[in-house]
Amino acid sequence: PLLIDAHGCTRLWATRQRSVHGCEQTHTYMSPSWLVLAAAAVAVRLAPAPSPASAVARAAASRPRSALVAQVSSAALLKQSEVLELLSEAADPQLAPPGTAAAGADSPPDIVSLGLVRAVRIGDDSASVTVQVELPREAAEAGAEGRLREVCTQLLREGLPWAAEVELRFDIAPPPPPPPPPPPPPPQLGDRADAADDAADAIREMRSESGAEAGVGSVGKIVAVASCKGGVGKSTTAVNLACALAAAGRRVGLVDVDVHGPSLPTMVRAEGELQVDGELLVPLEAHGLKLMSMGFINPGALPLRGAKVTPIVQQLIGRTAWGELDYLIVDMPPGTGDVQLTLSQDFEVSAAVLVTTPQRLSFVDVVKGVEMFDKVGIPTVAVMENMAGLRLDAASERLEAIGAAHSLPPAAMRELRELLREEQPVFGASHVQRLRDMWGISASFSLPLLPELARAADAGVPSFVSQPEGEAAGVYRQLAAALEGELERLDAAPRPEILYLPVERRIVIALADGTQQSITPLELRRLCRSPANRPDALPADVEPLDFVPTGNYAVSVRWSDGHQSLL
Repeated sequence: PLLIDAHGCTRLWATRQRSVHGCEQTHTYMSPSWLVLAAAAVAVRLAPAPSPASAVARAAASRPRSALVAQVSSAALLKQSEVLELLSEAADPQLAPPGTAAAGADSPPDIVSLGLVRAVRIGDDSASVTVQVELPREAAEAGAEGRLREVCTQLLREGLPWAAEVELRFDIAPPPPPPPPPPPPPPQLGDRADAADDAADAIREMRSESGAEAGVGSVGKIVAVASCKGGVGKSTTAVNLACALAAAGRRVGLVDVDVHGPSLPTMVRAEGELQVDGELLVPLEAHGLKLMSMGFINPGALPLRGAKVTPIVQQLIGRTAWGELDYLIVDMPPGTGDVQLTLSQDFEVSAAVLVTTPQRLSFVDVVKGVEMFDKVGIPTVAVMENMAGLRLDAASERLEAIGAAHSLPPAAMRELRELLREEQPVFGASHVQRLRDMWGISASFSLPLLPELARAADAGVPSFVSQPEGEAAGVYRQLAAALEGELERLDAAPRPEILYLPVERRIVIALADGTQQSITPLELRRLCRSPANRPDALPADVEPLDFVPTGNYAVSVRWSDGHQSLL
């Protein structure tokens, strides 16, 4: 992706490989400038060239010099795009990465697609261009610099009639860092009593080595508020939970990582414009919260493919100047895709709060959410069930007048009052108790359909702030207290350790009080209630491959026949 810095410089930042849980992954590292100007770049490519009197030009002229967007013109963006388009034809066989196309192939890679164009600067007079290219040492030593200089000069002089002066600068890339040492082999179950602690330490080391936590180094706990289904009130829960924690005296940040459909700018009206401090985004503030959202950067639509969303999420969380925080609440987009994986792999997330409704479809998605967080080692500590019933309060207020107007008998009035007082389960029965039974998630709360919640969200003032003594505020206060309590218990209480002894074919559970319990693999597998499990047709040699704690009391077991149990 293009990056445009405060000096009108466009960069194509290189990607690097890193290993996460044994898997090679590619990450693109970007300057916050790209976030600030991505919308402008899209608009420039899709719309006709703006006139100097356009709203963008007027806004740029009125903003202070500290705002990056004020330092880049649409004309410069267009010229930089022209330069990059021309340079995409500059290729050399010596640039083929190791293990891909060999030197001399029919279609050698170009310097743009390889990320070798480090900067494109347009002069203040818009009549000169400077291009900085960084070549691998092997390619430079093989003569690629001379060939590319000749090709690039010809392309730019013939393709840029407005450029009276073209300057090319070629640098040699520093040697790549040595490959990381291979991860240590996983501890053998039954080999050591502290195998679970060692595994957790290894996961923490891999996360810290990713280099993506620069902006969250002083954040105490990162809490994801998620749902695998849209439209269940997840953003409402995230905003009001953050407000409840702030009201309890905690330092709280709230980041909306739904890049395609950000809700935070609508639900919380923050004053001022987004600013940049060096390479960090400066969060907006409102109601005692530090706020960050793609909607603050680009209020309009921003069409992006999935590969471009992941770096933005890394930026919004990891390159924001959060400062000292007790909690960073992350409002997740629906689903179990790239954003969820990015959050779990690049940042140390302490816990997840899942949001659902009584609908069976929504409950099925909650199960998926618990399983997803289970797979990446994030405990689900609380569930919020919204729209858990409908109250006919408005009809109740009119009942007395209607009864008097039609002279309804007292017995009929009593029955009508009782009927209207009953909460109508328009989306079905609550699943809160089922969640408690399945995973031991005792911090499960319900809220009925409350019109004031929707009104508060539309007004840009969270319900917890506008109605601090209301029913919803009370539930969010309970949710915040329960979240803190669960996190404290996770930190303090040692979990039972589960070890498999393959020689004895026994599963040993070591409890915190020093006692032990044991069970055979077949006995444990028969306890699985999954519809996919067939207790009467289990292979005799089935054995567990690993155990992952889930929630407060449950454990996920991966079996040798491919089945996965949640027990």
